[in-house]
Amino acid sequence: MNIDFLDRNHLGTSLMNFAQDLDLKFLDNKLPHGRGITFKSDTTGAMSAIDHFAVSESLYPSVCEVRVIDSGINLSDHCQLVIEIAIPVARKWANRKPPKQDHIS
Repeated sequence: MNIDFLDRNHLGTSLMNFAQDLDLKFLDNKLPHGRGITFKSDTTGAMSAIDHFAVSESLYPSVCEVRVIDSGINLSDHCQLVIEIAIPVARKWANRKPPKQDHIS
């Protein structure tokens, strides 16, 4: 989503209400402090945090890391936003063999 939550306008309020209605949580608070800039314009010098991830309330505790990748050679004025999620696998499924697949010649 490309919106600056600090800019309290109609679009920002609508998005926050939409997320609340769907029990979504934004992951901005999981970014390292001072590492939330996702938009940079070299020509104007503008920078802001306008890209965000939102996940369901039930998935939120499984988010291990959120980070912004700014390699310095981005092809866009937006930096990549990455989330790492640890989803536990039930033991009964972890040891199961995949079903045999029939091949048609």
